[in-house]
Amino acid sequence: MFTALNTTPCCSALALFLGGSHDCRPQDSVKALDLLLRIHTKLCKAQAGVESQRWPELSLEVLRLLVESCKDSRVDVAHHALHCLQRGLQLGASPLALSAEAWDEVLEASLFPMVQSLPSTASMQPEHTFLVNATVVFVGTLLNGIDKLTSLPKFEQQWRNYLNMLASFTRLEGCTELSCKIPELLWPLLRKMCQHGCFGSPGSISDSSALWRTTLETGFAFSPNLSPQQLYEMATTEPQSADPTLS
Repeated sequence: MFTALNTTPCCSALALFLGGSHDCRPQDSVKALDLLLRIHTKLCKAQAGVESQRWPELSLEVLRLLVESCKDSRVDVAHHALHCLQRGLQLGASPLALSAEAWDEVLEASLFPMVQSLPSTASMQPEHTFLVNATVVFVGTLLNGIDKLTSLPKFEQQWRNYLNMLASFTRLEGCTELSCKIPELLWPLLRKMCQHGCFGSPGSISDSSALWRTTLETGFAFSPNLSPQQLYEMATTEPQSADPTLS
């Protein structure tokens, strides 16, 4: 049974099988990642228990290790880590949403730097597939935590940074898939932000909203054909596509 006392030692032990060190076999690293996901699942299910005051700290410890594993030079291990990370964030969406600081930790200290540092050779396989999948996970994480993240005083600048990064991905040579996928990923995110009153009153948009002005300013970077009216429609209408899955 995983508890507050043994979670950290378990993570430390599993970390020995990650990162490609000590000639660890890829299959052993994959098993270690599966165990990390299992630990995180147990933590999410037990978050209302006696040790509930420590579960956010422990959950983030697991998620940080999963993010670090996404940088593994072994392609299969990195892809499996990304799948585990997505599942972990989905499982932990409800409890993690209790803390704006927890979402900020996931994004700013771990996920955003990892995605931002992906090589510009993403037009080549398998880097292309990994970048597409990492983008899906990143925007999905924003979607899950956006109602709490917007309460942070620094979020306006973070939002600009996130949009600029995503816009740069749409211009990567040989990565035309992202130029189509990223606007699709943003649609449910903008819709949720509108519903939560991030751009004014809940369900509406105010021209005086700083976040909305930032969205308009950076929206043109995604496509010269993406007009303010189209961004407005994305924020005020339900998206038509289902939640994306990883390749």
